[in-house]
Amino acid sequence: MLFRSVVRTDAAGRYTLEGEGDGFLFVVKPRNWTVPLDAQNLPRFYRKIGDLADPGRVVDPALPSFDFPLVAGNEPDRFRTIVFADTQVGSEKEVGYFQRTIIDGLVSEVAPTRRGGREVANPGRVVDPALPLGNIALGITLGDVVNDKPELYDALNAAIARIGVPWYPLIGNHDLDLGALQDRGSAATFEAKYGPSTHAFQYGPVLFVALNNIRYQGGLRYLGGLTDGQFGFIQQLLAGTPRETLARFNAEVLKAFAQREVYDQVDKTGLQPAPQSLEEAAQFTRHEAEKWGRAVKVSGASAD
Repeated sequence: MLFRSVVRTDAAGRYTLEGEGDGFLFVVKPRNWTVPLDAQNLPRFYRKIGDLADPGRVVDPALPSFDFPLVAGNEPDRFRTIVFADTQVGSEKEVGYFQRTIIDGLVSEVAPTRRGGREVANPGRVVDPALPLGNIALGITLGDVVNDKPELYDALNAAIARIGVPWYPLIGNHDLDLGALQDRGSAATFEAKYGPSTHAFQYGPVLFVALNNIRYQGGLRYLGGLTDGQFGFIQQLLAGTPRETLARFNAEVLKAFAQREVYDQVDKTGLQPAPQSLEEAAQFTRHEAEKWGRAVKVSGASAD
C-alpha cells in the first residue's frame, strides 16, 4: 500500500490525497454511517488505485476522483459481534461441514426476527446493516479464511452470507499467495476478493483496526511484524480518532499485554513490551523528543 495518508473529509464529504502507487484507497467508516455491501454481504469500502474501470467520478482524466457512498444509520453503544477464528476450509466438502455444523445453527438463532409485530425469516441479505438481524451488528473472520485454497473463497462467502450481517474477513498465513516473489504481492488474491488487508472502520463506539502482520519470506516461510507504512497508517488514524475511542483502544491493548503468553510472544521477537496508558505514552513521547532534540542540537547533525 503506497498511499499512506489519512485525511478527514470536509462538511460536504470532499477530500484530497496526493501520492502515487498501485495499492488501495479506502474510507474509514465512521460511526452511524454504513457502506454498501455486495451480494455476499462483504463491505465495499475501497477502490483499487489505477483501476479506472470503476473510478467513481472522473473530474480530470489525469486526476481520478473516487467517491464512496455512505448511508446514515443509527449504531447502538452496545452490540453483538460474531467472530470466527481459522475457518481454514480446504475443500468443498469442508465448506459443507462448516455450513451444516456452524452456519445452519447461527442462521436458526439469528435469522428469525420480528418486524412490525410479525415473525419473518432472514432473506439472506441485509438491506439496512444499521438494523442488523438478531442484534448482531457484524461478523469477523480472524485469519486463515481458507487452507491455501483461494478458489474456495466464494463458496465460503456464500455460506457465511446466510447469517445476514456485514462480514469482515482478515488475512492469515494460509490466505497468502505462496507463489509470490516477495512480501508485497503475497496478499494479492485475498485483496482482490476482500479489499485491503490493512484497514479500519468504526461501529458504534468501537474502532476496529485490521492489520496484515504476515511478512512473507517465500515458499512456506513467513514472519510476524508490521511495515513502516502500517505504522504510519496507525499513527495518522489514531491522531484523528476521538479520545474516548482511543481510551477504549488502549484499554484493549493493555488487556492483551496483561496475558503472559502475549507478553512473552512479543518479547521473543526482540521487542521490549512497554504497555502504557494514554497519559504515560504522551509523557514518554515528550520526554524522548526533548532528550533526543537536545542531543541532535549538540551534535550539529542535520538531515540531507
